[in-house]
Amino acid sequence: MHGLRFQPYLLYAFNTSTGQRLKTPFTYLPAVNLHDSQNWDIVIKAMQDVIPWGTGFRFGRHAPYSVAAKTGTAQVRNDNGRYVSWESIPFNQRSNSIFIAFAPVKHPKIAVAVIVEHEPEAGAALARKVIAAYLLAHKVKESGHGLKTTQS
Repeated sequence: MHGLRFQPYLLYAFNTSTGQRLKTPFTYLPAVNLHDSQNWDIVIKAMQDVIPWGTGFRFGRHAPYSVAAKTGTAQVRNDNGRYVSWESIPFNQRSNSIFIAFAPVKHPKIAVAVIVEHEPEAGAALARKVIAAYLLAHKVKESGHGLKTTQS
Protein backbone atom coordinates (compact mmCIF):
# COMPACT_ATOMS: atom_id res chain seq x y z
CA MET A 1 0.00 0.00 0.00
CA HIS A 2 2.47 2.69 1.09
CA GLY A 3 3.94 3.69 -2.24
CA LEU A 4 2.79 0.64 -4.18
CA ARG A 5 1.70 1.69 -7.68
CA PHE A 6 -0.08 0.14 -10.63
CA GLN A 7 -0.67 1.40 -14.14
CA PRO A 8 -4.24 2.77 -14.18
CA TYR A 9 -6.70 1.28 -16.65
CA LEU A 10 -10.20 2.04 -17.82
CA LEU A 11 -11.41 -1.48 -18.43
CA TYR A 12 -11.57 -4.08 -15.65
CA ALA A 13 -12.51 -6.94 -17.96
CA PHE A 14 -13.98 -7.63 -21.38
CA ASN A 15 -15.69 -10.44 -23.24
CA THR A 16 -14.11 -11.86 -26.39
CA SER A 17 -16.13 -12.71 -29.51
CA THR A 18 -16.26 -16.30 -28.24
CA GLY A 19 -17.76 -15.19 -24.92
CA GLN A 20 -14.61 -15.70 -22.86
CA ARG A 21 -14.20 -13.09 -20.09
CA LEU A 22 -10.69 -11.68 -19.81
CA LYS A 23 -9.49 -9.43 -17.00
CA THR A 24 -7.07 -6.59 -17.65
CA PRO A 25 -3.71 -7.59 -16.13
CA PHE A 26 -2.07 -5.47 -13.44
CA THR A 27 1.06 -3.62 -14.46
CA TYR A 28 3.28 -2.64 -11.55
CA LEU A 29 5.09 0.70 -11.59
CA PRO A 30 8.12 1.69 -9.48
CA ALA A 31 7.13 2.31 -5.87
CA VAL A 32 7.10 5.77 -4.33
CA ASN A 33 9.56 5.94 -1.45
CA LEU A 34 9.36 8.62 1.23
CA HIS A 35 12.21 9.75 3.47
CA ASP A 36 9.98 9.20 6.52
CA SER A 37 7.48 6.37 6.05
CA GLN A 38 5.29 7.78 8.86
CA ASN A 39 4.24 10.48 6.40
CA TRP A 40 2.07 7.85 4.65
CA ASP A 41 0.00 7.49 7.81
CA ILE A 42 -0.40 11.27 8.16
CA VAL A 43 -1.57 11.66 4.56
CA ILE A 44 -3.93 8.67 4.70
CA LYS A 45 -5.49 9.91 7.96
CA ALA A 46 -6.07 13.32 6.37
CA MET A 47 -7.61 11.59 3.32
CA GLN A 48 -9.95 9.64 5.60
CA ASP A 49 -11.08 12.88 7.25
CA VAL A 50 -12.13 14.27 3.85
CA ILE A 51 -15.28 12.12 3.89
CA PRO A 52 -17.03 12.82 7.20
CA TRP A 53 -15.63 16.26 7.98
CA GLY A 54 -14.35 17.82 4.79
CA THR A 55 -14.95 18.49 1.13
CA GLY A 56 -15.78 14.84 0.34
CA PHE A 57 -18.98 14.84 2.40
CA ARG A 58 -21.00 14.15 -0.75
CA PHE A 59 -19.43 10.67 -0.81
CA GLY A 60 -21.58 9.90 2.22
CA ARG A 61 -20.66 9.41 5.84
CA HIS A 62 -21.88 5.89 6.51
CA ALA A 63 -20.14 3.64 4.01
CA PRO A 64 -19.84 0.02 5.20
CA TYR A 65 -16.12 0.19 4.41
CA SER A 66 -13.33 2.66 5.16
CA VAL A 67 -12.27 5.06 2.42
CA ALA A 68 -9.49 7.58 1.91
CA ALA A 69 -10.11 10.35 -0.61
CA LYS A 70 -9.10 13.72 -2.01
CA THR A 71 -11.39 16.18 -3.73
CA GLY A 72 -10.53 18.80 -6.28
CA THR A 73 -12.09 21.30 -8.62
CA ALA A 74 -10.73 22.28 -12.02
CA GLN A 75 -11.84 25.79 -12.74
CA VAL A 76 -12.99 26.41 -16.30
CA ARG A 77 -13.89 30.07 -15.96
CA ASN A 78 -12.13 32.93 -14.17
CA ASP A 79 -14.41 35.59 -12.69
CA ASN A 80 -11.50 37.47 -11.08
CA GLY A 81 -12.80 36.84 -7.57
CA ARG A 82 -16.26 38.24 -8.26
CA TYR A 83 -19.26 36.25 -7.03
CA VAL A 84 -21.27 34.80 -9.91
CA SER A 85 -24.41 32.78 -9.18
CA TRP A 86 -24.27 29.14 -10.24
CA GLU A 87 -27.40 29.45 -12.34
CA SER A 88 -25.98 32.32 -14.42
CA ILE A 89 -22.88 30.40 -15.53
CA PRO A 90 -23.33 28.61 -18.88
CA PHE A 91 -23.08 24.83 -18.42
CA ASN A 92 -19.88 24.46 -20.47
CA GLN A 93 -18.14 27.10 -18.30
CA ARG A 94 -18.89 25.48 -14.93
CA SER A 95 -16.04 23.94 -12.95
CA ASN A 96 -15.12 20.27 -13.21
CA SER A 97 -15.25 17.87 -10.27
CA ILE A 98 -12.24 15.69 -9.44
CA PHE A 99 -12.32 12.94 -6.82
CA ILE A 100 -9.76 10.23 -6.06
CA ALA A 101 -10.25 7.50 -3.49
CA PHE A 102 -9.21 4.04 -2.39
CA ALA A 103 -10.97 1.48 -0.22
CA PRO A 104 -10.84 -0.26 2.18
CA VAL A 105 -8.09 1.78 3.77
CA LYS A 106 -6.12 -0.99 5.57
CA HIS A 107 -6.17 -3.43 2.64
CA PRO A 108 -7.13 -1.51 -0.53
CA LYS A 109 -8.94 -3.45 -3.22
CA ILE A 110 -9.96 -0.54 -5.45
CA ALA A 111 -8.68 2.90 -6.30
CA VAL A 112 -10.66 5.31 -8.47
CA ALA A 113 -10.11 8.67 -10.10
CA VAL A 114 -13.29 10.43 -11.20
CA ILE A 115 -13.54 13.56 -13.33
CA VAL A 116 -17.01 14.95 -14.05
CA GLU A 117 -17.07 17.86 -16.45
CA HIS A 118 -19.08 20.94 -15.51
CA GLU A 119 -20.63 19.38 -12.38
CA PRO A 120 -18.33 20.46 -9.54
CA GLU A 121 -20.10 18.43 -6.87
CA ALA A 122 -20.73 15.16 -8.73
CA GLY A 123 -17.39 13.33 -8.45
CA ALA A 124 -17.74 12.08 -4.87
CA ALA A 125 -21.22 10.62 -5.38
CA LEU A 126 -20.14 8.85 -8.56
CA ALA A 127 -17.03 7.45 -6.87
CA ARG A 128 -19.19 6.08 -4.04
CA LYS A 129 -21.34 4.18 -6.55
CA VAL A 130 -18.32 2.72 -8.37
CA ILE A 131 -16.51 1.67 -5.18
CA ALA A 132 -19.65 0.19 -3.61
CA ALA A 133 -20.50 -1.75 -6.77
CA TYR A 134 -17.00 -3.17 -7.01
CA LEU A 135 -16.77 -4.16 -3.35
CA LEU A 136 -20.26 -5.68 -3.43
CA ALA A 137 -19.53 -7.63 -6.63
CA HIS A 138 -16.35 -9.03 -5.09
CA LYS A 139 -17.98 -9.61 -1.70
CA VAL A 140 -15.34 -7.60 0.10
CA LYS A 141 -16.19 -6.77 3.70
CA GLU A 142 -14.27 -5.15 6.50
CA SER A 143 -14.02 -6.42 10.01
CA GLY A 144 -12.36 -4.88 13.03
CA HIS A 145 -9.29 -6.97 12.21
CA GLY A 146 -8.89 -5.95 8.60
CA LEU A 147 -10.25 -7.11 5.29
CA LYS A 148 -12.28 -10.23 4.76
CA THR A 149 -12.96 -11.49 1.23
CA THR A 150 -15.73 -14.04 0.97
CA GLN A 151 -15.10 -14.73 -2.71
CA SER A 152 -11.79 -15.71 -4.32
